[in-house]
Amino acid sequence: MTCKIALVDSGIDAELYEDQVIRYVEYTEDPNVESEYDSTGHGTLCGSAMLSINPDIQFVALKVLNEKNSCSDERLIKALTLLSDVDVNIINLSLSTCSWAFMEQYKKIIATLIDQGKVIIASTINGNKNSLLSELNGTIGIYGNLFECPQYYWYCKSNTVQCVANSVPHLYKGKHGQYELFGGNSKATAIFSGIVSLYWDQLKDCNFEDKETFLEGVALRRSWSAEEISLDPLSYNRHTSLSVRDWIYSKVSSVLSEQLKVELSDIVNPNGKRLYELGLTRYNAFNIIQSIEKEVGIKLNYSDVNIFWFDSIDILCKNIREAIFGSRGYE
Repeated sequence: MTCKIALVDSGIDAELYEDQVIRYVEYTEDPNVESEYDSTGHGTLCGSAMLSINPDIQFVALKVLNEKNSCSDERLIKALTLLSDVDVNIINLSLSTCSWAFMEQYKKIIATLIDQGKVIIASTINGNKNSLLSELNGTIGIYGNLFECPQYYWYCKSNTVQCVANSVPHLYKGKHGQYELFGGNSKATAIFSGIVSLYWDQLKDCNFEDKETFLEGVALRRSWSAEEISLDPLSYNRHTSLSVRDWIYSKVSSVLSEQLKVELSDIVNPNGKRLYELGLTRYNAFNIIQSIEKEVGIKLNYSDVNIFWFDSIDILCKNIREAIFGSRGYE
């Protein structure tokens, strides 16, 4: 069974994912002004993250976020109310609100959607701070964490926010098909929506409590402390790799110096700094990867590229060598 996910966000690039988008609805502030399918790219990035887990997903895209990635509670409630009449299985909310004055309205529509068998997956606020939607009975709240594997997650159905999912920034397609490093709680929420879609055949006839029991049962862990959750790559235990000063190292270091606009000596001798402390951003990472591809003559699998590739030049070169020569590298 193909799982249908409602993407309530900034829209989605309907040209990029025309085969996956079965319905597109826009709630604009000004109905007389035409806008792009996805003016910020956030919704498209969320869709790309879901498709990286399950390429067979179909989307009902509801554009509620404006060019500043914000919207009114009235508009969000209107979109959720519409979904009570739409054939979807999962509702992905990679957004948050703390408008407690609207709690009763949210509780009412969430209860209706749950009674219909729909699963609502709601992000916490960036920094893993609880939001109204992530705390409501009947939703699955999401914290982000730095997991090694995209499909790792923790689940405890007795927690107010039940799930911890993968927030590691990976390269995903965004607006107009441009790749960028996308992570955080929005990404973690999208990833978990993709994971739930993989199990939809087992979940579709279950009530909410049984759905939670199933998801908890296949989780990597069912208990944790707040101290075990981290969103900051700088807090993650550093990966290490031997420094091999070969032709790949030479080409990669030159690319980094040019793209990051720093001296070559800063790349070769970074004094403990990681590449994302030397000017790497979510937006220029793909330009760096493309330049490396051109210089060394390789085509990378972009979905493999994450923030930890850029921990150091030695780690980056190690990954490039493995892509060229295999996991054993070369002698």
